[in-house]
Amino acid sequence: MDGKMQTFTGKVFDFENVKGSTVCIEDIAHALSLTCRFNGHVPKFYSVAEHSCLAHDLIVNEEDRKYNLYLLLHDASEAYLNDIVSPIKHSLPDYLAIETCIQEYIFTELIGGNPYFSVSLEKFIKIHDNLVLQAERKKFFPINPFPWKFKDIYKENYILKISNEIKCWSPEQAEKEFLCRYEKDISCLLCEEKRLVS
Repeated sequence: MDGKMQTFTGKVFDFENVKGSTVCIEDIAHALSLTCRFNGHVPKFYSVAEHSCLAHDLIVNEEDRKYNLYLLLHDASEAYLNDIVSPIKHSLPDYLAIETCIQEYIFTELIGGNPYFSVSLEKFIKIHDNLVLQAERKKFFPINPFPWKFKDIYKENYILKISNEIKCWSPEQAEKEFLCRYEKDISCLLCEEKRLVS
């Protein structure tokens, strides 16, 4: 079993042959729904799956659901790697390289096309991830013993509005919400692709 792990649905993920592995949305939704944000340092369980749904819901683009899917799946590699807190992660270049490889593969397999982390896509994801992070800070960390560094600072009333959308779903609810968004968006995306071909 060197380099391999068994997933929730019984599939095999091979870290030594990522592109030969099978990724599925059910494994990702389940794992992320059971993974707590901030390494568990929150007053109530709050999953990576709910964080991802919150990012997904920031944009409404009925013409191109692909970007909603990128936001929904932007932390999907954590279903296989788990997460490392940011201050440590950025000092581990090998980990970051593996994370990027898995993330790109998930995007390709579950959204389609060949996105790879272009500068524009990476910036798009970071902007929205940063926005959700500011809302999470407001919700869970009202007192800060040190300043949180954000590249972009958003209006307080907008951050408050997003923070009020955080419900701290149960893992079961988070998994259901995550899958529902994926299935709706991928269905819309496939319909749009068929329309363009016909």
